[in-house]
Amino acid sequence: MDITPVLTQHSAAPNRPPAATPAPTEAFSIGPATGPTKGPEAIAAIKSRYDMTNITPRQVDQLVSELQDAGHEFGAELLTLMTYGEEFQSHLARTFGGEPQPHRAMNLIEHGKAQLDYARRAGDPTEHWQMFLEYLDGFGTPDSPEERTVPRSDSAQRLVETRMTRS
Repeated sequence: MDITPVLTQHSAAPNRPPAATPAPTEAFSIGPATGPTKGPEAIAAIKSRYDMTNITPRQVDQLVSELQDAGHEFGAELLTLMTYGEEFQSHLARTFGGEPQPHRAMNLIEHGKAQLDYARRAGDPTEHWQMFLEYLDGFGTPDSPEERTVPRSDSAQRLVETRMTRS
């Protein structure tokens, strides 16, 4: 990562003469050491840094922000990803009750597969979940099989399935 000092000049408010010109202040710009900041290469670099089998809601929000800054097209993939972020999950908790868990890691690939399986068993359309799983395939992968699984709460899965069948 490249940490580059950036000089900024303070300016006086319009319509007022400057009392004294303050010295420039130094801030730091933190970004990738090399490579583009926008476009397909930048998006691919961002996606390579995230493990979709072990990601927290807070990390999802950070990922979405980075992708948007890099020029990622806003579409169904990004919108679906955003529903797993801290901001959206906190909104759900405020609306329907419960405690948001911004630091609890989840396995989005396994969750997507479970949703796809549930849609198939229910006779619902599966295209959305197939699209989302294909999108997740473009992200980084863990180095070892032990890192590939995040414990899933079977009781939480049953609760989701029960609520979905009641609708």
